[in-house]
Amino acid sequence: MRKPAAASFLILFFLFLHGFVPASDDGSGWARSHSEASAAPERDRPDIEWFKKEMGISPKYAEQESGVMGLSWVHFLTMVFLVLSFLVALIALILRYRRTKELLGLILKEGSQNDDKG
Repeated sequence: MRKPAAASFLILFFLFLHGFVPASDDGSGWARSHSEASAAPERDRPDIEWFKKEMGISPKYAEQESGVMGLSWVHFLTMVFLVLSFLVALIALILRYRRTKELLGLILKEGSQNDDKG
C-alpha cells in the first residue's frame, strides 16, 4: 500500500473510531443519529416513557448501565482484544515489509558484485 493511501486509510479509521463519520446528503448520518440517540437519557425522551407506560413495562426491566462507556465488560474486552490484534498484525506486516526490502537489497547487491567478478 502506498504511503498516501495508507495515511488516508488510517485517518478515516481513526475518524470512524471517534464517531466523526460524514453524514449522508439528507443530513442523517449514522454517527450523528447514533450519538444523539445515545446522548439523550431516557427521562429526556418522552416517547420512550410513553411507550413504557402504555406497554406496562416495569422499571425493574430497565436497562442498567454497567461496564465501560455503557458497554458490557465482555463486549468491551472483546473489542480491546480485536483492536490489539489488528495493531499487532499491522506491526508484523510493517516489520515483514522492511525485512523483505532489506533482504532484497542484499541479494541485489551480492548479485551485482558477482557480475563484476566473473
